[in-house]
Amino acid sequence: MKRSILILVGVSFFAFILIIIMNKQTHYVRLSEIKQYVKDNTDYLTDISEQLLDRQVESDVYRLKKELLIQNDNIDKLYSDMNILNIFVCKNLSSRNDEVRITLKEKNGNFICGIYYSPSGKILKYGTPQEGDTYEYNDEYGDRHIYRSEKICDYWYYFEDDTWN
Repeated sequence: MKRSILILVGVSFFAFILIIIMNKQTHYVRLSEIKQYVKDNTDYLTDISEQLLDRQVESDVYRLKKELLIQNDNIDKLYSDMNILNIFVCKNLSSRNDEVRITLKEKNGNFICGIYYSPSGKILKYGTPQEGDTYEYNDEYGDRHIYRSEKICDYWYYFEDDTWN
């Protein structure tokens, strides 16, 4: 009898943990809805980006929330709403304008996408123009990329980058 109760408690605990994990993974904004999410949350996203740029001395990539130079409720909301791979704060680079780029976790393989804040209002264009609004470039490792960027609203943009060898 005790053994049955222990097994039941163990299975229940495992199921509870599994539900929590699955719930956490499914609450992120879907990639198909990211542009609307930015439109609906422009003020708080801009506030976060401005704070990051204000506190940043030079460019850096942050892979974990705890690495960021600011910690507040808006940062918590950002990480709970989006499945973030990294945040790149580009500051004081002579070859680029200041920007905050939020890269979302890969959809599949070498495809990445995300959003970025560009206070200069300039859309990022990498490499050689191709058909439409796409660009092609080679990175420092010799991988070829196709890159596309489009304005969402105000100073916010969406980007996609696909890589192949």
